[in-house]
Amino acid sequence: MIPLWWCAVFYAMAAIPVGLGALRIRSEGRKTILVGLLAGLSFVFMQVPIGHAHVNLTGPIGILLGPWSSAVAVFIVNLACALMGHGGITIVGLNTLINWGEAAGVWALYRLLRERLDYGAAAGIATFSVLATSSVIPSFVMAWVINKPVLPFLLTLTTVWIVTAIIEAVITASMVKALAQMKPDWVRDL
Repeated sequence: MIPLWWCAVFYAMAAIPVGLGALRIRSEGRKTILVGLLAGLSFVFMQVPIGHAHVNLTGPIGILLGPWSSAVAVFIVNLACALMGHGGITIVGLNTLINWGEAAGVWALYRLLRERLDYGAAAGIATFSVLATSSVIPSFVMAWVINKPVLPFLLTLTTVWIVTAIIEAVITASMVKALAQMKPDWVRDL
């Protein structure tokens, strides 16, 4: 278990982007429904295990909500998961920071790539790149929490998280490609 004072630090750190995101959502009324929809969809996907991992949908959350509103969505998802026994209440702050970093990273890389690639390809590449990079974080957290060497975790946890990054990249690319045809302003005007 992570020491409680670290849990408090992670909650305090997560409160900053979540608070800024809540202010942003309040000023953009139409995003409120999208935040709820994507948080609900993410929650459902997180309940489906892939080995000891799961898909988070941080790619679509980041692309469709942007860097600040996505913080609110991932916080809602992590809190709901913890309340349902998936994870724990003490880890919500850290998980929010990790998932928000993924969503914001996908948003930023997608914005760079969409000028050179079609929407689906940009979304898929951005999602895989960011999630594959962040896949090492759970290994370091586990090693830190139980005070063990990180290498065994990197060889096991990270491998499964990279597989989920591929799955999530395909899902994100498909979603964004479909939205580009139906609601192009949702994936273009960010």
